[in-house]
Amino acid sequence: DQINVVLRWLLSKKATAAGIVREELGKLEERAKGSVVRLTELRSQHRELTEKSLCDSVLQEAADKLKSVEETVTKAADAEGPFLMGVEDLPLEETLSAVKGCEA
Repeated sequence: DQINVVLRWLLSKKATAAGIVREELGKLEERAKGSVVRLTELRSQHRELTEKSLCDSVLQEAADKLKSVEETVTKAADAEGPFLMGVEDLPLEETLSAVKGCEA
């Protein structure tokens, strides 16, 4: 980080400075420290937003897949309906239609 390099440089110069120069270097040091804090906060916010965006996309994908599974299960249940009614002798056409529905 360039700010940390500047902070070290300011501290080394401040150690040998006197008077108004030392005061001005102190002000610059405080500004640099504030910048480090602000940069840390921004990095944290960026990380959180990136993770939230990733989670949102994963949740959307999961919701889409869940909807697809629900539709498939509903189709399978509808196709099995004639066999679950307890009717032993279905007409051939209904039987073949129901079997094709189960296979799809």
